Amino acid sequence: MSAHKQQSTDPQGVAIRLLGACFLLLLASTACAPGSTDQPELSADTPLVESKAPTLPDDVSTLTDRLASCVHFAGEFNGDRSERDKEVAAAMADLSCDTADADVAAIRNRYSGDSAVLQALNEFDGL
Repeated sequence: MSAHKQQSTDPQGVAIRLLGACFLLLLASTACAPGSTDQPELSADTPLVESKAPTLPDDVSTLTDRLASCVHFAGEFNGDRSERDKEVAAAMADLSCDTADADVAAIRNRYSGDSAVLQALNEFDGL
């Protein structure tokens, strides 16, 4: 048996070469990915879901971002009392999702003549 043949069937050698090939593929795919270096940094203040609202008053933008996050977390809630459900419930409590309907009504009342505000709030009707 030649040394080349023996090297290619050595399980440890095959694993090392396979691992090296995977590393090179991973490196190549991240280097070629569009926008791979332009990833935004996330912080606690970054909304999980951005609303598609036009330029709105700050209180309305804050509310629509909050509503979008409430909708997001509501979709993650399973009702099985798991640890994840507890985390989701805590996040929803932090967002005051339970007062969202009253907050929407107050904003609708405050901006009743502003069609952009009303349209932005309409996106969340029935959710």
